[in-house]
Amino acid sequence: MQKPWLFVGFLTVIACGGRSLPIGASNFGTTGTGVIAGSGGAIGTAGASGGTAPICAALPGSPLCSQNPTGPVALHSMSELLTAMVGRWLLCGHQSVFAVDGGDVGLEITADHRWYKLYAAQGAATIRGAGVDEEGTWTALDLGDHMQVNFAIFGSGTVITAPVFASTPRAMRLNNNGVFVGNYVIDPTFAMGSVRCAARPDPTRSGECTPPPDTLMEQTCTNDVALDRTVGRWSRCGGSMPGAPLHDGIELTANGSFYFLHRDPTGELVRGISDADSGTAEVSEGVQCRANIFIKTFAGASIGSSTALYQSTPRQLWIYTSPEWGDPERYTLVSP
Repeated sequence: MQKPWLFVGFLTVIACGGRSLPIGASNFGTTGTGVIAGSGGAIGTAGASGGTAPICAALPGSPLCSQNPTGPVALHSMSELLTAMVGRWLLCGHQSVFAVDGGDVGLEITADHRWYKLYAAQGAATIRGAGVDEEGTWTALDLGDHMQVNFAIFGSGTVITAPVFASTPRAMRLNNNGVFVGNYVIDPTFAMGSVRCAARPDPTRSGECTPPPDTLMEQTCTNDVALDRTVGRWSRCGGSMPGAPLHDGIELTANGSFYFLHRDPTGELVRGISDADSGTAEVSEGVQCRANIFIKTFAGASIGSSTALYQSTPRQLWIYTSPEWGDPERYTLVSP
């Protein structure tokens, strides 16, 4: 399984004002690889040129996403920012600067201070989005030690980022204040399409993994109830849990032990054997009668999270961990 890029650069900040000159350089890490770009768009939505919405094969991932970006791009002026940022960027992974599995497969940024989400188009190409939530304008501020870029979304709010760029391959990281982080590359082999594809079903949010309505959320108002309702073997649907290793499930026991689970060659969930895959888990009541889980692995990692439990079929456990509050790790119950 491929690993996400490791960028060492500026975090996103929110500012009230700024100048137009100059800004400092950005730094990139030296390890990590990209992951495959997603696919999809809104079902039944026409492309920018007015075509229909056929069902298409998944958009292939750019091979550039598997390379470790090198060559940090130093920015000293607004013109240098324009040179670095303008282009049709292909998304690496399922998390963009706007959302996780939001259907967008890239981001086009233009010199006239506009931007457009990119979606899969017929012929393994990409196409601009149009309208509410799919396009907007951008502005830049020089904050002295770095450049801040604000993406105003048509019909919605504003995403505030501090872009980081690399030259080989040409890559960009946009960090939305730790809520969502999008990694992008410029890959000229992906053509501009004319007919937008219909959305493909997201397996992490369909079937047994379909998000349940809030009306099915369980109340865990005491420590005993919180422990009783979280104990079991849970299969992973998707999401993020910062500090956790790659895994396919989690097992929480009544005696306070926990295990990250992995699928064996037959597809069965089995306990991991490394110190990073096991440890202790303290479950307690939390605010609004939602259980808290504090995990400590034998490898020394500590993960504090809040949860949401759903009385769906099968039952679901959502674990929210900072800073990825917008992308909780989601599980379905396999066995109590």
